[in-house]
Formats: sequence, C-alpha cells, structure tokens
Amino acid sequence: MGKIKTDMKKLVNKVHSSAKARHAGLRQTHRATHALLASHSKEQRDRAVQLAADAKALGKTLARQTAARKKSASDLKSALGKKAVARKAALSVSRHRSCARLGRQRAARLQAAQASRQSAQTEVRAIQSSVAKLRGDVQAMMQGIASDVAEATRMWRGEPQRQPARPKRAR
Repeated sequence: MGKIKTDMKKLVNKVHSSAKARHAGLRQTHRATHALLASHSKEQRDRAVQLAADAKALGKTLARQTAARKKSASDLKSALGKKAVARKAALSVSRHRSCARLGRQRAARLQAAQASRQSAQTEVRAIQSSVAKLRGDVQAMMQGIASDVAEATRMWRGEPQRQPARPKRAR
C-alpha cells in the first residue's frame, strides 16, 4: 500500500503543478491582452488627437487663404475702379480661379478624409479580428484547464476510472 500512496501523491503533485503552470500562463495571457487593449486605446486616442490637430491646422490654413483671397479681391476692385469693364472681367476671372481652387482643395480634403476614414476602419477591423482570435484562444485554453481540473478532482477524490474488461485467458 505504501507504493500506491506514494505514486498517488506524486501524481496529485504533478496535477497540481500542471494546473498551477496553466493558471500562471493564463494570467500572463490575460495581462498581455489587457496591455494590448490599453495600447490600442492609447493609439486610438493619439490618432484622434492628431486628426483634431490636423483639422484645426487645416481650418487655420483655409482661414488664412480665405482672408488672402478676400484681400486680393478688394485690392483688385480698388485698382480697377476706373475701368468698370476691365474690373468686372478681372473679378470674374478671380472668382472663377478661387472657386476652382476651393473646389480642388475641397475635393482633396474630402479624399484625404475618406482615405483616413478607410484606414481607420481597416485598422479597427484588423484589431477586432485579432481580439476575437485572442478571445477564442483564451477560451480554448480555459476549457483545457477546466478539463484538467475536472480530471484532477476526479482523481483526487479517488473515483475509479472505467477500464476495459480484460479478455479471459483460455486454460
């Protein structure tokens, strides 16, 4: 009986060690997941701050450009005041150029915004996919641990395991 007891203690110790190692691995995976999610959140906040700063700078640039265009138009009006026909032609040309420039700038802004939006959506989908895969991996690992714990519990309680019947020997 001493050998069986010793072997059982060794087996139980191995099961406990294995469970402890799996729990440590799970904790490490949990910490890594939280760190990854925190990093991702920080990156998203940083990107949002950068996009806001870019938008503000673009707004300031547009305001300066608009102010410059207004000043240019005013200068053109006063310089061409004596020649009404020439002034009207110059204003029409200036207006056309300004509208074309604004149209091009608006189109470029819209295109840049769309590209940024698509890039952000692609990154979010990739991160969501990674998180879903990581969750699946963690769930599978936890199911394995639960199975091991159930088996260890069964062994600890000394429940007999079903063994196939031995074939009878011919005498």
